[in-house]
Amino acid sequence: MKSQNTETSYYKYPRTFHLPYSPKRGSDDKVLIDDTIFEEKYIIVMEKMDGENTSIYPDYLHARSIDSTKDESHRWIERFRNAILPQVQELKNWRICGENLFYKHTIFYQNLESIFLAYSIWLESEIENQNYSLSWKETKIIFDKIGISYPKIIYEGIYDKKKILKNFEKYKFETQNKEEKNRQVEGFVIRLKDSFLYEDFSKSVAKYVCDDFEITSSKHWRYEAKTLNQLRNNQNVWTKIL
Repeated sequence: MKSQNTETSYYKYPRTFHLPYSPKRGSDDKVLIDDTIFEEKYIIVMEKMDGENTSIYPDYLHARSIDSTKDESHRWIERFRNAILPQVQELKNWRICGENLFYKHTIFYQNLESIFLAYSIWLESEIENQNYSLSWKETKIIFDKIGISYPKIIYEGIYDKKKILKNFEKYKFETQNKEEKNRQVEGFVIRLKDSFLYEDFSKSVAKYVCDDFEITSSKHWRYEAKTLNQLRNNQNVWTKIL
């Protein structure tokens, strides 16, 4: 979808397939046949956050659906976008994707580093007509330079299912027993360390959802009384933008 006022193209964030050993799946979820796409590849594993997938452009923002309904949380995201705009001017045709954690969905977060946790930067090449995600190294350099927060890294290295699950169980235990008492951990997301094309997303990113992750309400979070997640040290969400 093209912007009416600029040459910016808007993209729906692709659907993330479950890993074949992901225990918690919905009836309409997509699942990888096997995990060979990651074999011998250098990957990044980060915590899967329970929020609203959000894409931010220089002139627009949307949830997973490009024409998604706006609410109070998007006003916060607009402030966030305005804060980072001067620092990403050297990038062209960019969008930053991440998780909007303004409202509680199933998990109530009380120790967030930021309301928005980003996980990828995408560029659109006019010359090669390619839409691609930057490598994690390039992404992290930009995030760290600007001060954009991202989910906790659980594992980084050559793909190894046993090591990933071992690291995840350790991370989950420490989170629930030391850092944030009894807080659910939804799961984790794997992405390739290297850059990849938009059309190769299903071969580059996958997720794992814990068997004990429970959605406790029959209603969608948007139609319930809304609860705001909390920042670390009870910081005010409207004054802590970056």
